[in-house]
This record gives sequence, structure tokens and C-alpha cells, in this order.
Amino acid sequence: MRTLLSLALISLCCSLSAQETITYPYNPDGNNDGIISLSDLLDILSTYGLAFEIQEHICGLPVEYHGVIYNTTLIGSQCWFAHNLATSEFSNGEEIPLQLSNSSWMDAANNQLAARSYPTNAGLENVESLGFLYNWFAVSDSRGLCPQGWSVPSSGQFGTLKARAGGIEFSAMALKDDDWGFNSCGFAGKQGSTRNYFGTYAGETGFWSRSVSSSQFTNQYMSRYMRLPPGNVEQVLIEEQNNGLGMYVRCIKD
Repeated sequence: MRTLLSLALISLCCSLSAQETITYPYNPDGNNDGIISLSDLLDILSTYGLAFEIQEHICGLPVEYHGVIYNTTLIGSQCWFAHNLATSEFSNGEEIPLQLSNSSWMDAANNQLAARSYPTNAGLENVESLGFLYNWFAVSDSRGLCPQGWSVPSSGQFGTLKARAGGIEFSAMALKDDDWGFNSCGFAGKQGSTRNYFGTYAGETGFWSRSVSSSQFTNQYMSRYMRLPPGNVEQVLIEEQNNGLGMYVRCIKD
């Protein structure tokens, strides 16, 4: 009973700030007769050449970025991508190097160069569902990973997400998707893997933050990340790892 009550409260907290319905700000049916007719089209044509103010994204509507459609979800006051980032390019259109061999993956880390990798040994076939793995040097690159108006979250923003999703109790289960959790916040964290400094894949699901830690690994500062632990562990963990690891990225609205 206590578990069911807690889950109900988490679901309420996750969605408390969400809008019940979302209406796109433009309606082509100008006279509201239920049909887009000639008079409606003439009204549209009368605005040809006029400046049009771009509407701010409404959380809950999808975002298209480099040919991929990302659903979004409002958790408290934070708007998140509901899918791992799957871009092969920085925000300016330049390619993020794909490093497949263990040696090239390690070289990128040793030289503090941005790199991405397939999410598992299976290769490209899992990118659509899991996204790419990125090292932290791709996260911190000045060219940017996320679309304009979005960014890689800070460690503090992950802390806010954790608290909103249930804190010490149930936060991990609330953020995992239906295959291994409850997905009560719409974050839909999929069970995936990381790629370690040496290029080996491990069954762990982690998301990079942009925040740097004070600890070091091979003379480089480590960085903070959020981990969804395997099994029935209920608490989200916010830890630190070396920057050469490959982990997932979620974008948060600025």
C-alpha cells in the first residue's frame, strides 16, 4: 500500500506543472467553420511577405533536430528530451567523429578530443532506440551538442530532476521506461550501456552532465553524470567518472 501511494504521489509531482492539453499556436481555419476553405487560404495569402514571430517551443511538443524527432516531457519546471540524443553532428553541422576501434576511442580521450560511439557492440542498428554514446569532450565542445535553446544539463539540474522524481525513494524507477521501471515522469530512460576508457562496453545506463568534478583520472579532471542503476535499485545516483567514458546525453530546455 505504501509503495502504491508513493508511486501515485511521484506521478503527480512529475506532472504537476504540465499542461492538460497543448494547442499549436496557429490555426489555419480562420473562420472556425471546421473546413479549411478558399477564404481561409486567401487570408493566409494576405500575410505573404510579412514578418512572422517564431513561437517559443511548448514543452510536450516534439523537437526536430538534425533529422531526428525527439519527444519532450515536462518534469516539474524542467523540460527534457524524452529520448537519448542521436545526432552525428554538432549544433553547427560539423561531424562528431565516430570512433569504433578501442585504440581510436582511447586516443580521443588521451588527446581530449570529441568522439561518439554506437551504443552497443551490435552497431548502428541500436542507435535509433538508444542514441549514440558520447565522451565528455563532445559534451564540453564549444560547437554544442544540443539544439539552440537547449543544453546538456548541469549536475544541479540532475539533482532537481532526481528530487522531483522521488528523491531517495523510487527516483530511478520513475525515470526508467516501462521495460524496467514505471516511467511515471515520461523521461523514458532505456536500459543501455556505457563504453569505458579502454573501449569496452558495460551494462550500465549513464547520462553526462556538463559539470566538472574536482577529482582526476590520468591527469584529467573527471565530470559528473547521472546513473540509472540496474535491477530494482530505486535511487538515481549522481556520481563522477573519467571524461573518456561514452555515455548518453539528454538535452534540457534553457
